[in-house]
Amino acid sequence: MIYLQFVLALVPQKIIIGLISVGVMKKNFTIKGLALLFLLFGLVLSCSKDDDFSILGTWNIDKLVHDEGVESNPGIITFFRNGEGHTIEEDTGNVNLFNWSLDNDIITLVISYYDGETRQEKYKIMEKSQNRMIWEFIKDEENENTGSAILYLSRL
Repeated sequence: MIYLQFVLALVPQKIIIGLISVGVMKKNFTIKGLALLFLLFGLVLSCSKDDDFSILGTWNIDKLVHDEGVESNPGIITFFRNGEGHTIEEDTGNVNLFNWSLDNDIITLVISYYDGETRQEKYKIMEKSQNRMIWEFIKDEENENTGSAILYLSRL
């Protein structure tokens, strides 16, 4: 219903009145009037919701660009519904567990690395779709996270 209101707000009133008058006022639904009406409803139904995005599941880290250079396919990251997840490093196979939260396109990871170190990292989700994401590392000088990084992810 929200999409119908949104589309109706965007469609000029003259077109809506014209569609109604073609079919209702003249008591004669022409093929042209019906085609326009179906086109309008098709546009309403084809709109995608931003709410459909879900971070849950497994993502390949296609590229990691950071201060020291560029890494291709450094690993995968998996998000579970319960706010937990893990990464698997491609070159070593090391598994790092983490807790995660997502608020207004800011993802916070509290990572427990395989070597016992724990660190909190925050990223801004710069772009997102059902199959791709781009994250930018948020610097936090208080926690000595001062480098820069951009991650390019694709859903597996």
